[in-house]
Amino acid sequence: MENIIIDTDFEIVKKDVRPTVTNFYILYKKQGVVKEDICKFALSFREQQKDVKCNIHIIDSKDIEPFMDNFSWLPKEEQTKKANHFVATLPFDTNSLLWFPFRE
Repeated sequence: MENIIIDTDFEIVKKDVRPTVTNFYILYKKQGVVKEDICKFALSFREQQKDVKCNIHIIDSKDIEPFMDNFSWLPKEEQTKKANHFVATLPFDTNSLLWFPFRE
């Protein structure tokens, strides 16, 4: 999939369509995490996907793009990068974002 710029601060880097849910991986391009901006965007974006149950995953670095959707074992270096740059997830069934879901 070609990356789609949907806002000056956000870009879809991957759309993963599954039988029951679609996962959107979205790059947040601003420096520093502004939770209010991310929350507002994620809720609005999900609202636009009216007929699709979707999870929205926000990352802040393309460095984790090769393994951002790997939810099984990762080498320690990749685990650390993912923990630091996988900023938030908005599951399809809630309005609450999970912040830095891979940090321990």
